[in-house]
Amino acid sequence: MPTKLEILRSLDSVVCPACGLVKKRRHTLCKDCFALLPRRTQCQLYEPMGPVYFDAVSEAMLNLGKAQFWITTPVPGCLHAVSARSAT
Repeated sequence: MPTKLEILRSLDSVVCPACGLVKKRRHTLCKDCFALLPRRTQCQLYEPMGPVYFDAVSEAMLNLGKAQFWITTPVPGCLHAVSARSAT
C-alpha cells in the first residue's frame, strides 16, 4: 500500500493514483474513482492528515482493486477511463 510520502506527493499531483487519469490537485482521487468508494471511505478521505486519512487511502485503493499506488491502468467503472479510451 502507499507510503505517507507517496500519498503526500499524490496530493500535489493532477494524476489519479488509482486510474492514472486527471484529478484535481489536493484531491486524493479523481471524482469518478471517488464515487466508486463506499460512503464510509469517502468520509474518511476528508479527515485531517493522520492515521485515519492514511488508512482510508489504503482502503480506497483496495476497494478500487489496486494493489499498488500510481497504477495507470483504468479502474472498471471510472468514467474518466472510459472517455479517455473511447477518445483514442
